[in-house]
Amino acid sequence: MPARGAILASAVKRAKTDHDAAQEAYRRCASAYEKAVALHHNAQKLRLDGQAGVLAQSLQNGIACPVCGSLEHPHPAPLQNDVPTREEVERLQAAVEAALAKTQNAASQASAAGALIGKHQADLDAFVQ
Repeated sequence: MPARGAILASAVKRAKTDHDAAQEAYRRCASAYEKAVALHHNAQKLRLDGQAGVLAQSLQNGIACPVCGSLEHPHPAPLQNDVPTREEVERLQAAVEAALAKTQNAASQASAAGALIGKHQADLDAFVQ
């Protein structure tokens, strides 16, 4: 294979290596995104559960519940410890958004790297013919 063919074959090989690295970066970003979503979801749930407990502390039999209007309160929510603040939940939401942006960027880079393999392979195929 003449020098040009070797250069084109090398470009295909390099593009495949770059694509593999981009795919791995995407997998890492996607995993980080999934973890960020889970942390945010858990914090939201803890915050809502905590708010129910705070509200339940003020309930009195015979006085209407401000949420449902019931005069009886047979199973009030317990008061929770370590309830995330609104700011903590918002910070976790911002982390989700940042992780999503990184994941989308990594997906674009992996896609572009895959397209480059096809281009270099087509160039090599055209040269060989």
